[in-house]
Amino acid sequence: MAPSFLSYYRQPRENPEPSTSALRETRGHQRAATTTAIWGIHDALSFDMIINSYTCPPCTVRDFMNYLLYIERAAENLQFFLWYKDYARRFSLIPENQRELSGAWDEKTPLGTDTRLNKPKTLRSPPCIDVVSINEGTTQDLSQQTTAHAYSPFSTPPRSAHGDKGWISSPATICNDSKNEVEELGSEDAKAKVDITTCDITDGLKHSETQPFRMEISRIVSTYIVDGAPRQLNLTSEERKTVLHALSATTHPSAFAKIIEDVEWNLRHQAHPNFVRWSLVNSNRHRLALARIGSAIIVAIGLIAGILPIFTVANRSYRLFSAILLLPGFLIWFTTAQGVCLLFVVLNRRHLHPWEFFECDSESPPVNKIGETNKATDAEMGAANSYEEEPWVRKYKRRPFFRKAFDPETRIEDPALLRVQNLALLRAFFLAVSVTAVLVTIFISVPPTPMI
Repeated sequence: MAPSFLSYYRQPRENPEPSTSALRETRGHQRAATTTAIWGIHDALSFDMIINSYTCPPCTVRDFMNYLLYIERAAENLQFFLWYKDYARRFSLIPENQRELSGAWDEKTPLGTDTRLNKPKTLRSPPCIDVVSINEGTTQDLSQQTTAHAYSPFSTPPRSAHGDKGWISSPATICNDSKNEVEELGSEDAKAKVDITTCDITDGLKHSETQPFRMEISRIVSTYIVDGAPRQLNLTSEERKTVLHALSATTHPSAFAKIIEDVEWNLRHQAHPNFVRWSLVNSNRHRLALARIGSAIIVAIGLIAGILPIFTVANRSYRLFSAILLLPGFLIWFTTAQGVCLLFVVLNRRHLHPWEFFECDSESPPVNKIGETNKATDAEMGAANSYEEEPWVRKYKRRPFFRKAFDPETRIEDPALLRVQNLALLRAFFLAVSVTAVLVTIFISVPPTPMI
């Protein structure tokens, strides 16, 4: 069993004035922290299991992305982390002679050093690479790799528009393409910074234009690294300077080593625990409010049923009937206090989130290879991770309270999450039995005082 949530708990970020009711649901989701803090994170819901797609809805990597995008509003770390994993894998698949053009990065390497010298064997000057000069088999392999990843549900927009083959363009094409992309961002400051990092620096390195994935790296820099980028990572000025220094010399994945550790740590120890707690909640705050009101009414009636016979000549055994109302009333109250709807736990159901059921109502949503829509991935959300202009935001805001309480529902498929919810139900049941037993014992022990 993994360590308790209390060892690295952090409250999810909230805006002072949330723009949608979906963000306001964060309060209800945080109540699940009590249960998860006691039972800990289930091994089947660990960070590695989610990232490697070994979990089922609502605990998949896509659900993780939706949580960071719509609730915490900080999806850039996960987007960058997924891109980096895919990039490191693709880099390892290219031929050895191409990988040697971008050697592993050493922090002690001075700016302007040819990273090819880091290799133990002396390399001859690389020839001018052309598509025609590549043998047919290699071209076919690269094409297949490009096709396989171009439709990845988590492909990052900064990936080259030409796929993995973009790095074989001429130096002039690389600089011109990079400048055109910066102009599309519409920011003079970003343009100046990206020009420095993608063209001016690389102009000083004669071999840089032949490095693999150079165009893709320039787009990643303009999207995640430079100050003022649309998905700027939370980096210190020293970290930003270090990674730009490394990327000016090589496109090897080791150039990101300085920042990828921090990004992964934040995902593992902050975002992931909060996401698991959020997934434990199976209904929205409107349904939980109705359930809480109903349980309060049931408990009040049960208290009346236990107290009223005290002031009559009725036998004390009649006071036991109060338990029939007190037990379910307290059970519902304690389950809702943990952000869980009792009925949904019994039926293994959960509410659809607003972006999910409005997405289902949309006409012909884009579908990827695993049968899921591409919402909340990278390209569909625009350069910045903003969703305020999506149609479902206005639709859900106009939705009446009682319709929200009975929003569409779906089945929970992840067995580990079901077990955690069952444990929450079991804990609530023991609490309800204990409180009910104490109250009924008090009712029976009080001597009768006939007044009626």
